[in-house]
Amino acid sequence: MELERIATRRNLFLLLAGFLVVRGWIRWGHVAKSAYNQRMHPPVSRPAVDPAGQELLDAVELRDRKRLVGRHRRISAKLEEARANGFEVGGLQAKADAALKLNSKALRRQAHRTLSEVELVIPRKKVQYIPMYDTIPEPIAPDAKAARASETESAKKAKKKKKKRRVAREDEE
Repeated sequence: MELERIATRRNLFLLLAGFLVVRGWIRWGHVAKSAYNQRMHPPVSRPAVDPAGQELLDAVELRDRKRLVGRHRRISAKLEEARANGFEVGGLQAKADAALKLNSKALRRQAHRTLSEVELVIPRKKVQYIPMYDTIPEPIAPDAKAARASETESAKKAKKKKKKRRVAREDEE
């Protein structure tokens, strides 16, 4: 009996309307919120920069430009050294030059990133390292053998002197 009173057309319509309102708020509520925030809290305009502040900003901008140009020069010198060692670095030099063209405030971070990539792939001359813990002895150069032999001779002389002193002490006692 009560079920008939709850499930009337009016109540079903109200339930459907409520469902549609909740669904619409979930779907498009952000638009209403952003419109409200834009109306009630408008963005603050940039204040005019005072001349002393502008001078500081210009000095910082100039320093950053010079830093990028200096880094480009260092990388170009490394590329020239690699070219002198016989490596092909034309593409890397072109990439570094393109990064130098990005020397503006908005693109400077990308320019530094590009120069870092170029610096990482610069080919370098192989260096032969001497291992610290070598299990296989390498042949020793002739002058090193002579130096080792002279060290050995001096060590033998030192042992003989120690032995003579020990014998002399024993004789004194």
